Amino acid sequence: MLFSQFVDVLQFFLKEDNSHHWEAIQGLISHSDVNSSDNTLRQYVLEAQRLTSGQRNLRICASETTIDGWTFKPGDAVVSLLVSTTP
Repeated sequence: MLFSQFVDVLQFFLKEDNSHHWEAIQGLISHSDVNSSDNTLRQYVLEAQRLTSGQRNLRICASETTIDGWTFKPGDAVVSLLVSTTP
């Protein structure tokens, strides 16, 4: 992750409207299941990145899904073209 992306993600979580997410992230530190905590933290970061970034991201499908008539299977690589939702 580039430094600017890191800053964007951190700023997203530190906004007052997103303080409940930041509290949940801090709670992951004391969670006993490290693998589950790491996975949840990764999901938080990817979602914040999706909401704040105007870039392309490569994602690997974890399960079969269909979006707008396109079917993706587990292991398929998908490039997401992201547009920022924040001004």
